[in-house]
Amino acid sequence: MASGFTSSKNSIYTKRALLIGNNEHNNNRRRRYCTNDAEDLANKLYSIDFEITVDTNLTYAQMKRKIKTFHDTINPGDLVLFFFAGLGCQWSHLNFLVPVHDDPIKTNTDLEYRTINAQATLEKFMSRRPSAVIFLLDCCRNSFVRESSNSNDLSGMRAVADSFISFACDANEVAFDESTNGRNSIFISHLLQHIGQPNLTIDEIMSDVCGGVMKETNDNQCPFRVSALRRKVYLNEQITNDEPDQMHVAPHNGYSIKKTREFLVKYGPYLRTTLKIAQVLFKLGSFVVPQLDSMSQAASSDVDTILSTFDKQNEMEQQLNLVEKLLDHQWTQSNSTIVGQDKSRGVPLQGPDLREVEKYLDVTDNKRSLGDLYRIVTADGHVRWVCLEHYDDISFNNAMLNYTDQLETMGEQSFLFNHININTKWKQHGVTIAGGNKSGNQLNQFDRPRSIYIDDDHQTIYITDWGNHRIVEWEYGAKTGQIVADRNEYGNRSDQLSGPRDMIVDKTNDSIIISDYGNSRVVRWPRQNDKKGETIISNIDCYGLTMDKNGDLYVSDYAKNEVRRWKQGETEGTIVAGGNGQGNQLNQFHLPTHIFVDDDHSVYVSDLNNHRVMKWMKGAKEGIVVAGGNSEGDSLTQLSNPYGVVVDHLGNVYVADRDNHRIMRWCKGSKEGSIVVGGNGKGEQRNQFNYPRGLTFDVQGNLYVVDCWNHRIQKFDIDLN
Repeated sequence: MASGFTSSKNSIYTKRALLIGNNEHNNNRRRRYCTNDAEDLANKLYSIDFEITVDTNLTYAQMKRKIKTFHDTINPGDLVLFFFAGLGCQWSHLNFLVPVHDDPIKTNTDLEYRTINAQATLEKFMSRRPSAVIFLLDCCRNSFVRESSNSNDLSGMRAVADSFISFACDANEVAFDESTNGRNSIFISHLLQHIGQPNLTIDEIMSDVCGGVMKETNDNQCPFRVSALRRKVYLNEQITNDEPDQMHVAPHNGYSIKKTREFLVKYGPYLRTTLKIAQVLFKLGSFVVPQLDSMSQAASSDVDTILSTFDKQNEMEQQLNLVEKLLDHQWTQSNSTIVGQDKSRGVPLQGPDLREVEKYLDVTDNKRSLGDLYRIVTADGHVRWVCLEHYDDISFNNAMLNYTDQLETMGEQSFLFNHININTKWKQHGVTIAGGNKSGNQLNQFDRPRSIYIDDDHQTIYITDWGNHRIVEWEYGAKTGQIVADRNEYGNRSDQLSGPRDMIVDKTNDSIIISDYGNSRVVRWPRQNDKKGETIISNIDCYGLTMDKNGDLYVSDYAKNEVRRWKQGETEGTIVAGGNGQGNQLNQFHLPTHIFVDDDHSVYVSDLNNHRVMKWMKGAKEGIVVAGGNSEGDSLTQLSNPYGVVVDHLGNVYVADRDNHRIMRWCKGSKEGSIVVGGNGKGEQRNQFNYPRGLTFDVQGNLYVVDCWNHRIQKFDIDLN
């Protein structure tokens, strides 16, 4: 084993890299360039301020220990890079990294205990909550496992949220063990040329690398890459003079001070300046104050005020007067916290203090800020604060504009479809990721499952196991699930369910909300203490349910042919779609099933016996047909008993066309749909369904389908080619 080294240089934030290169494989499987590749890449990363751990020719025990030690050094927010060069292979859709001294590896079973599972390694790194993980593999080599059915290459990997994966060649292909410079593989020689370039994202770097490799090999070697990054990731970011030294999302939510006097006592030193500047801001309609203590008042401005009424201006004057009186009173007290300060000089606000002042003053524009902090409201309604540090001339520059624009588009539903457009395709042969072991009640079986929910944060799938009257949690890559709701036989007690039809995860309250159809109730079931649930809606023929960005719950009533919205604490709810009896008019449903709510609070409903999907805009008295609606049939203009429905950020509708055994996409405004997957008749092959019900996407855009009568969950990878 060559000696490894660990070093670091000072940087604004910690960048860590682990690099392993294995040449010394047994039985004429020696690699020529792997140790060079690891060491040369380590030197390049060291030059751009990465903390480096590199080692070569490691046995299984040494690789396992090295990865574990590196894993333990990762801190939340770190940028992590992992590189392996050597031998690798796939088995059962999993990739394995091979150590040296590999003679004991003779069968597929040996892979599980004598090699490193690539997907598991990535997920372990992500469990440390880094800002991003870059996962690079140059190990697509010929098969080496004797008496084995494993493939000669690497299977496409699933990128966990905030990770980027690249192979030296495409998935299910083999890379050339060749070099043009006599020292490095073709892939690494191009990576070394580009990885240190300043102010390029990893996506831009790898795009250049792929282009170079393909050109040099006459398109015979095309590096694989897949990204689930939720922000731009720079390996060598160089700050220019017109940008802040640091820019990051503020880590705190601010203080909660409700009483006026308590607020003014705490913030008195700030408010004399802040309120005066706020007055000017409101009159000018300005977005950002350059510096609180250098702002001059422009009282004679003719710009129209953005305060809605004269009363608002009076209220501001009253607040200012109250602050003045309070400060004058405080100044005379011996125990005053501001003794020794010049009461006439305002103090700039920063961090949590500034957040509380903004909240108190009720500044409504989502890009307006007082001082050195920007406030951004994201697509899912969350408030994100961006700090600017060590920057004397704060302004609404292009860099900040781009940054806030990116943050605004953040949020769960935005991320779900960040890879999807109208031309996106999915691989036509699915992979069974849960169930598929015939009907049954064992932990690796389902009985006619109905719906699915993906928790990308915890890499977990939740399935409504209708025939077994339970909700099952299934971790990514697991062979079996675990019951999280109703471990007892079906019934109507608080610890039982009866034929659940749908469910969602309420992350805010860390609970599962279940449509307990057989008991005519909606139940909230805690994820952490899952012994029993709490009924939150009674006497309802509930079928589909969902939740909007405000936390309001939407439930379809199968018998009343309506959808209601339930705000927290409400006992009746409000009809937002249907409610006009059973029928086929635009203001009616005939058995509404699954529902979806977009960011504009439009409600999409699968109208089962009308064979259509309806969209009801907020406040509308009737809906519009966005899919089907041309009687029952199997043409591209028709549906047959639609169930699960999802809508992407472009307004395209994805629907489980149950009796046609297919998943359809209807682009916004289109008169006909297209088949996404399935449509090959009823069956149990990988490109077939047997009455599909629910569907959803993960953060990378991969499609998941509940294949009801095949008692399985099928995953269809997004086709990045």
